[in-house]
Amino acid sequence: MSHCLLTGGSSQIGHFLLPLLLAGEPAQQIVALARRPRPPHLPDDPRLHWRLTSGGTVDLPQPQQITQIISLGPLSLTLAVLPQCSEVRHVLAVTSSSILSKQSSADGAEREQIRALAQAEQALIEQCRQRGIICQVLRPTLIYGAGLDANVCALANLARRFGVIPVAGRAPGLRRPVHAADLATAIVQLQALNLSGVWTLAGGSTLSYRQLAEAVCQALQRGRVLGVPQALLTTMLWLAHKAGRMRDVNAAMIQRQQQDLLFDDHPARSDFGWSPRPLQLTAAMLQAPQQPARLADITACRR
Repeated sequence: MSHCLLTGGSSQIGHFLLPLLLAGEPAQQIVALARRPRPPHLPDDPRLHWRLTSGGTVDLPQPQQITQIISLGPLSLTLAVLPQCSEVRHVLAVTSSSILSKQSSADGAEREQIRALAQAEQALIEQCRQRGIICQVLRPTLIYGAGLDANVCALANLARRFGVIPVAGRAPGLRRPVHAADLATAIVQLQALNLSGVWTLAGGSTLSYRQLAEAVCQALQRGRVLGVPQALLTTMLWLAHKAGRMRDVNAAMIQRQQQDLLFDDHPARSDFGWSPRPLQLTAAMLQAPQQPARLADITACRR
């Protein structure tokens, strides 16, 4: 029986991916590395072995049994365990399209974060090349779908708390949000392909940042979108930072509301049939799950 090593299993992609992996054929054992105990929204299955990492070190039991690695978490963790796994033949890593869009960010911390991510991605590709390992890298755009993201759900939190989502003016920058279940399905499809590559993945709908915020309000049946001049919104953010609030938001994020963040996913459509669903937000997609995803839910709303 093959063994698959999974990092980032408690993420929103993991929420949809684990049921697919456990239902797949042939049966496989899954070793999930995580910093916290298995959350209730993931399956309780004897084939899922949840192992906690501590102090930045990972001691894998019987690493020679690992034949596949799926990296949904920090690439640094994947790079740390890969040398231990002598029999790995297939590595799939999910990174981010931000590698393409944030390299020239006005925020220095963002630039450094993206530089480190790009370097880790390249290091993974090179290690796999040297060992003859199939390496597949997915760079999705804005992810939503399981109430565990820090982007669409952040908008929902504003609507719930304040009854309003402020955006920079008309916020015309275009987005193509991608459902986490579509990414999970793509990962399972790629497991069966002896094909290395780097693919950018986008969702099935194109809409402006303002329209995305409006879709959030509509799904919640709560709140409204308020256009605020960009300079004023940036000043409001600065004041919030001075008060020790909203530290996870920076001025570059406000600036990007004016910019199109669209990426070409035609190579993925051609290479492995990427066919994402259109955006159809529901309230359930904007709150953290309390139980494992059902297989029927994972494939629902496909085009």
